[in-house]
Amino acid sequence: MRTKNSRVAERRILGAFGIICFVFMLLIIRLVYIQIIQADEYTQKQKDLITYSSSITASRGDIYDRNMNILAKDATCARIVVYPANIEYPEDIAGELSEALQMNYDDVYKMVTSDSSEVTIKRRVDYMTALELDKKYNSDTKSKQFLAVFEDKKRYYTDPEFAQYILGFTNVDHEGAYGVEAEYNSVLKGIDGVETVIKDANGREIESLTQTKVEAIQGSNLVLTIDSIMQYYVENIVYEAYLENKPKRVIVAVSDPDTGEILAYSVYPGYDLSDPWTVTEDFKKAMLSKTDNDLSDNQLEMWKNPLTSYIYEPGSTFKIITTTAALEENISSTSRYYNCAGYLTVGGVRIKCDVYPGRHGSQNLADAVSNSCNPAMMKIAMEMGPDIFYKYIYNYGFAMPTGIDLDGEESGILSVNQDVNLVDFVTLAFGQGLGVTPIQMLQALNTAVNGGELLVPRVAKYVVDSETNEVTTEFGREVIRRVISESTSATIRDIMHYTAGNNNTIGRYYKGMKIGGKTGTAQKFENGAYLSGKYVASFYGMIPYDDPELSVMVIVDEPSGTFTMGGSVAAPLGAKILKSCYEYLCSLDINETTSDSAEMSAKVLIPDLRGKELADAKELLDALGIKFEIQGSENGVITSQSPMLVEYTEGTEIKLVVSEDSNAPVEMPDLKGMSVSQASRLLDSIGLVCNVNGGGIVKSQSVKAGTPVERGSVIDVYFEYLE
Repeated sequence: MRTKNSRVAERRILGAFGIICFVFMLLIIRLVYIQIIQADEYTQKQKDLITYSSSITASRGDIYDRNMNILAKDATCARIVVYPANIEYPEDIAGELSEALQMNYDDVYKMVTSDSSEVTIKRRVDYMTALELDKKYNSDTKSKQFLAVFEDKKRYYTDPEFAQYILGFTNVDHEGAYGVEAEYNSVLKGIDGVETVIKDANGREIESLTQTKVEAIQGSNLVLTIDSIMQYYVENIVYEAYLENKPKRVIVAVSDPDTGEILAYSVYPGYDLSDPWTVTEDFKKAMLSKTDNDLSDNQLEMWKNPLTSYIYEPGSTFKIITTTAALEENISSTSRYYNCAGYLTVGGVRIKCDVYPGRHGSQNLADAVSNSCNPAMMKIAMEMGPDIFYKYIYNYGFAMPTGIDLDGEESGILSVNQDVNLVDFVTLAFGQGLGVTPIQMLQALNTAVNGGELLVPRVAKYVVDSETNEVTTEFGREVIRRVISESTSATIRDIMHYTAGNNNTIGRYYKGMKIGGKTGTAQKFENGAYLSGKYVASFYGMIPYDDPELSVMVIVDEPSGTFTMGGSVAAPLGAKILKSCYEYLCSLDINETTSDSAEMSAKVLIPDLRGKELADAKELLDALGIKFEIQGSENGVITSQSPMLVEYTEGTEIKLVVSEDSNAPVEMPDLKGMSVSQASRLLDSIGLVCNVNGGGIVKSQSVKAGTPVERGSVIDVYFEYLE
C-alpha cells in the first residue's frame, strides 16, 4: 500500500523525467535543425575557419599595332592583404606598411584597424617588395598571420605617351576604363581563376595539405589598325606644332580613306598612360580655367577623347560637302561661274566674304573652292534648297555617331527648324551654324574622295586567340551607304588638288607631291556668341589626290601669334604629315596579314626610355622580357640608351645610362636622332632647359655630350627635317 509520501515522490520523479525528456527532445530537434537544416551554413563556417580562397586575376590580352609591334601587355605583380583582427600593434604596422608601399599613413591605419575580416592594402605591388614584406611578417610561424601576398596583374604600355586616346587605360580593378581597353574590355579581360588553401589555427597556410587551384584564362589579343611608325611621325610633328603655335590643343588623325582604318592619331596635350590619374602640367595650362579646381572633374576632362567628343564649327572644310552635293545633283559643274562682290545680301542681312572689302569677281567652281568664297557657296546652297542640301548633310553622317570603336562619341549639333531660317541655312554652306566632331569630318571628307562610300571608321583590325595565335575575328571594310557617285568624287579630288596647289606653303615646300586638300578657319562659338580673335584652324588633305591612300584631318584649337588661319597653321602641318607618312608607306614591301594566316608573330620593339625614371623603365623591360644593363646610378633618370626602337631579339642586352636625381651637375646626354618632344622632355627631366631651334630631328647641340652641366642651364638644340 502506497503512502501519501510515496505518491508525491512518484509524481516528482515523473515530473523530473518529463522535464528531462522534454529537454532531450529540444536537444534532438536542435541537433536535427543544425545538422540537416543548417548543415550547409555550418559547413561553410567550418571551411572559412580552415580555408581561404583568393581570386587570381586573369591576364588581359596583349594589344598590338598593325605590324604586330606590342603596345600593351600584362605582367605579374602582387596584391597585399591584411587581416585586421590578427594585428596587435596597428600603429607600428601602419607605419611600416605605409613606408614600404609609399602610401599615406592615415589611409593605411584606417585599413589595418578596420572591422572587416580582410582588407586589400594595395594592388599592383612590385613582386620584390611584396616578397620582402612576406618574409618580414610571416617568418615567425607561432604568431598569427596578419599579412598575405597574392598574385595580381599590372598593365604596361611600351610608351606611356604613345597613342593614349586610342589605347586608353585600366582602372584599379584591372577593367578597361577608356580607349580600346574599355571598348574591347570583354575581349581583352579573360576569366579570373581561384586558389583555395588550408590554414592552421594561426591563419597560416599549411603547405603539406591539399590545395585547389583553378587557373585564370588569359584574354584574347587585339591587333589595331595603328601603324607605330606613322604614329611616331604624327606625334612628333603635333608636338612641334604645339610649341610653335601655342594653341589650346592640336588634334591630328591619319586614315586610309578607302577602308576607314585609322592609321595614326595624336593629341597634345594629353596624359601619361603609366599615371593617368595625374593631370599633366601642359593640360592644366592649356585646357583648364583657374576655377577648375576639382581633381576628378579635371581628370574626366583630360580623359575625354577629342576625336569623338570635341565639337567645333568646321568652317570652310565643309565647302567640300556643299560642292559635292551640287555636283551630284547637277546644280553646278566645273564650267559654272560665280560672281563675288565681296558679300551677299540674304534675307536683308549682308554676309561678307573673307576678302571683304575686296572681291573675287567672276570665278569658276574650282576657283570658288580654292578661294574659299562664301558668296559662291551661299548661291549654290540656295539653288539646291533645304530639302536637297539637308539630305546630303545627313547622308554624309553629320548629326549622328560614326560608329567608330572608341569611347565617348558625340553626335554633333545640327538644328533644323520646320520653318528654315534663310540666313542660318545659307551659312551652313560654308560650315557655320553646325557642330561636328573631328571623326565626323574625317569620315565625311573621306567619303567625298574615296569614290563616294560612307564607311565606318575603325581602330581595331583583328582579335587573336592568345593561346592558338589564330585570328578569331576580323573587322573588315564596312559600308554604311553610297553618298555620291565615283565621277563626282573624281571631280572633287581634282578641285582639291588644285586648291592645295594654290596654298603658298604647300606649293612652296611640297611642290610636285600629289596632295589634295581644303583648309578651314572658324571663329569659336561659346555661350551663344562668337569669340573675337579665337579660331579653330583646320585642314583636310589626301595623297595621292587621284587615288588616295592616306588622308589627314588636322585641327589646331585657338592658335596664338601672327598666324591663326587654317591655310597658314593647319595646312603646312597636314602636308608635312602626308609627306612623311606617304614616303614611309611607299618604302614598305606590303604583305598584308589576313585572317587565313595561323601564324601572327608578335614583335617587341625596344622602347626609347630616355627621360624616364629607372624604376619605371625596369618594370617595363621586365614585363617585355628585355634584358638590360645599368651604367651609372642605381636611381634617377635614363639619359642614354643603346639600342632602341629596333626589334628585340633573344640575347640582346640594352645598355641604360642613368643620371642620379640630385642637385649635383648632370652629364649632358647625346640628343642625336631625337625629336623635338623627346629632346625637350629628356632635358626637362634632368633639370635642363631645351631652347628649340627649327624642327624635325636633332642635328646638333650647344653642349657636347658627356660634359658636366649645372642644372637649370639652357641648352640650344638645333633640329632639321630629313629629306
